[in-house]
Amino acid sequence: MPQQNPPFSDVADVYDQLSDFFAEVLGGSIHLGYWDEDAVPGVDAMAAASERLTAIMIDRIEVGPGQRVLDVGCGTGQPAVRLAEDRGVEVVGITVSAEQVAAATRLGRERGLGDRLSFLLADAAALPFPADSFDAAWLFESPPHLPDRVRVLREVARVVRPGGLVALTDFVQLAPMTEHERGAATEVMASFHLGGFCPLTEYSDLVRRAGLAPVEVADISANTIRADDAFVEAFLPALRAKAAEFGDLGTAAVDTIAAVTEQLNDLSAIGYALVVARA
Repeated sequence: MPQQNPPFSDVADVYDQLSDFFAEVLGGSIHLGYWDEDAVPGVDAMAAASERLTAIMIDRIEVGPGQRVLDVGCGTGQPAVRLAEDRGVEVVGITVSAEQVAAATRLGRERGLGDRLSFLLADAAALPFPADSFDAAWLFESPPHLPDRVRVLREVARVVRPGGLVALTDFVQLAPMTEHERGAATEVMASFHLGGFCPLTEYSDLVRRAGLAPVEVADISANTIRADDAFVEAFLPALRAKAAEFGDLGTAAVDTIAAVTEQLNDLSAIGYALVVARA
């Protein structure tokens, strides 16, 4: 798969340019959705699936009013807003994208949550927070961009109080790959600065090396990236429909994103996991 334009210099560049575009296409949040058996293609279905996965993540971290949650890789803020509204918590989101900080801050203010939501530029591998300063944390599809997952999770373990829960979603390797598949996976990773695919069978060990105790490591590929093609059938038409609204940027990006999506969909050895651990 030849890489298409535009070239992205780093992860921040990807999201500075395309966060609004991704959010529009994916139904508000910049993450995949959880597709159930009744899901049908379309932008509304994309939004519903996205909200469903956010709700699953909210349930996993088990927080309530007065508590404080760290959102590592906050995107444009939609999951943080949902979390704050549903559970009455304070959420602090971090990202490497200045455009995402601005968008998430704006969304929080629009929803009247400015006193309980804050977003800032920060390096997940060197969190600017004292130890034990959060009751829980989540990494909502940000791990794929991390060159060193263990280092970041160690930092998360440091800032989450003992006993607090950490939830994440990540692309994982489900089975050994052929040489051709490894080449295709390398192209996918290069296109959007992904840090590699951890084997699902090794995720519990990865979590332990970070100082966390694994609670759940679940393969949810069948309801996300492998949801009977529901995701691809909804995502690609929505992608092309929105491209024109974003002018030259959307037109330039759509071929790259579509190619990466189709390539990833063809890689049956790559799946999607939900992981929960305790600090």
